[in-house]
Amino acid sequence: MPSVSQAYGCRICRATGEVCVFLSESRSTSVLRDLRDGGAFSAVFSRPATHKTVQLKAPAVRIQPLEAGDQVLIERHGLRAAGELISLGYAPAFSQALMAPDITDAVCVCFMPVVGFNQTPGVGAGQPLGAG
Repeated sequence: MPSVSQAYGCRICRATGEVCVFLSESRSTSVLRDLRDGGAFSAVFSRPATHKTVQLKAPAVRIQPLEAGDQVLIERHGLRAAGELISLGYAPAFSQALMAPDITDAVCVCFMPVVGFNQTPGVGAGQPLGAG
């Protein structure tokens, strides 16, 4: 049975291609439990203004504490994401609560993507990244 949670930003290692997403421990208990039990992982990244969406998959993850600078990335991501929702007409209080809550218990879920898919709604949805 899949479990789902919202990430609060990410970091990509340009040298290795590893992706780390930031999850709140208290808001992601079932996802983190499943990952600690060896579950596979999928992350979806989407832009509300354009609906451009990609999905990355990995067979395993590494869960670790935040690194220096990660809390700043979480805060920047939250402000940008809330700003995008506000620009689409969503109420500022709602946008802030959804995209930029005060996350004080974040962990990194790091993974090496083995496959990616275009999940943008339309003709190409579901196609592997780089296809066509």
